[in-house]
Amino acid sequence: MTKEFNQKIICPFCRNEITVESDHDRWMRKHELLDSVKEGIVLTNCDHIILRYKRPWSDRDVQTKMIVEIKTHGRELDQPQAEIFSFLNQSIRWTAGLYPYSKIAGKRVHLLNFGAHLLQYEKTYALNSKWIKWDGRVIDTNIESTLVTILRMDVVPDDIDMAMDPYLRHLWPQAS
Repeated sequence: MTKEFNQKIICPFCRNEITVESDHDRWMRKHELLDSVKEGIVLTNCDHIILRYKRPWSDRDVQTKMIVEIKTHGRELDQPQAEIFSFLNQSIRWTAGLYPYSKIAGKRVHLLNFGAHLLQYEKTYALNSKWIKWDGRVIDTNIESTLVTILRMDVVPDDIDMAMDPYLRHLWPQAS
């Protein structure tokens, strides 16, 4: 049987914990021909795809993208999700040097794909957690401002000690 859905929130009205599963997800999880154990089909979601399309020195010419998977209460990825996450991360990085066509900019742009990253909260979000983990690295001081810096891609997501703009300008000096 497909694993029970366990993403939950606190209902603002009754204060009870409830699932946030959609009707489609519930139907898919319960359908016998889509069973993960018997049929080998795994259903998971993607929490956030973040695209930074504008920098002070470059309108839409240089863009950065990453996927962020969020786990609350310090949870880890389960085995099937970790496998999908690894495949996704590798396939995104495989296309790291592409120059896709931007419909909004009306031209090809420099797109740097930073893959998939795991964000873990001690509790449920930055303001109620004493620590967070970014790809396993514990952050326990200036949590909110550090996380905002990461999510804005002001730093390189693979190395959050490295500022993004000098890194991008090094890669594409003609764009600055």
